[in-house]
Amino acid sequence: MLVNSHGPSAGRDDRVEPCEEYNLYDDSLYCTQQSDNEPSRYFLALCRSWGFRGPIFSGYIAKVNFAVLVQRVKLRREDFSLFNARDFEKFQLDTLLFEYGNKIESGRNLYDAPVNWKSISSLAVPAVTFEVLSAPHRGGVRKKVMAFAVGHDVCVWLSFNIDRYVPGNLEEQDQLIFPEPLDEYVQKIIDSVELELSESAKKELQDIESKYLDMSLRQVDPIKWTTPEQDAEWEEYYKDWQERKRLSIR
Repeated sequence: MLVNSHGPSAGRDDRVEPCEEYNLYDDSLYCTQQSDNEPSRYFLALCRSWGFRGPIFSGYIAKVNFAVLVQRVKLRREDFSLFNARDFEKFQLDTLLFEYGNKIESGRNLYDAPVNWKSISSLAVPAVTFEVLSAPHRGGVRKKVMAFAVGHDVCVWLSFNIDRYVPGNLEEQDQLIFPEPLDEYVQKIIDSVELELSESAKKELQDIESKYLDMSLRQVDPIKWTTPEQDAEWEEYYKDWQERKRLSIR
């Protein structure tokens, strides 16, 4: 993976530099976070931030916060493996449910995820990219994630939080600061990721491939977490919100 050195816009963003090597099965590496269902073990391997300037005299207009998180996953059954495409998919969706599924306001999810879900064929293991975007009535949250398996129970996450220094929702921000240059910057990092499995991990992957013929990831659309009653509440709220917005423009 190729990444630029730490270059924050204000010089205050946290930085974490990776070690030369990690033993991913060394329990002392991991912090533990208790969720509703099971403990999650993880460690932060890399954290950097980059500021982006606009036209001359405009100063900083955006930044990208980047982090690499390594997570140990509790085996949900004896033959569970993140090398199995179906288990990997379900783990991704369960994680999104935990992070965003209960965040609802005025009958609408506050965030849409996974948006633009794409499988990555260049890595030998199950790997995807997707986005998390704020809802139309919220601020301009834009997050891109790359996730891939490196063991039966170990997942690596590359997380890019894109922040633009203008008010408004995503549509309004896109009109003031085009997202394409930032997206291209992030995509170059994702495209540079290479993975070489250890001999033991290669054997684990081969064992899974011998048991499951279909190792391809399916297309996944943004998840709908709301009920019909909440959908009706949102429809009413959205009509009123659009009318208030129209009147404020006059």
